[in-house]
Amino acid sequence: MTLREVISTIDDYAKAWHEYEDIDGIQIDIEVIICKYILGKGFNHKIGKYPLSSIIHVFDEEMTGQHDEGFCGWEEDLVANAIQMYSEPNDMNTLTDDYPIEGKYQPIDHKDEAIHMVINYYEALFWPHVVTFRYNLSDFDMDK
Repeated sequence: MTLREVISTIDDYAKAWHEYEDIDGIQIDIEVIICKYILGKGFNHKIGKYPLSSIIHVFDEEMTGQHDEGFCGWEEDLVANAIQMYSEPNDMNTLTDDYPIEGKYQPIDHKDEAIHMVINYYEALFWPHVVTFRYNLSDFDMDK
C-alpha cells in the first residue's frame, strides 16, 4: 500500500468512525493497515517477543484467537502496542512491559518520518481532542 492509499484509507475510516459513533472493528482494521504499511517499508521488529509479521499474518488469515501462537487471543492488543512502539515518543504512549503478554514493549528508534506521520495522522483524526497533527502532507508530496 502506498502512502497516499494509507492516508486515504485513514480518512475514510475516520469519517465512518465519527459519523457512526465508534463502529466496532474500525480501529483495529486501520491499525492492521498501518502495520502492513510498516512491514512494506521493511520493518519487522518484535512486538513483545513476536515479529510484527507473524501477528499481522493472523489477521490476513482471519484466524484471530484460533491459532497455536503464544499470543492467541491478544492479537488486537499486540497490534495496538505495535502502533505505539513505532510512533514518536510522547504520542499516546501507554506501553507496559509484559502486557498484554510477556515481553518488552519499548519505542522503536526507526527514524522513518513517513511512519511517524501516518501514525500521528491516524491518532489526530480519530482522537482530535487529544492529538494534534504535527506534519504538513505537502512535505510528503501529498495534498488534501
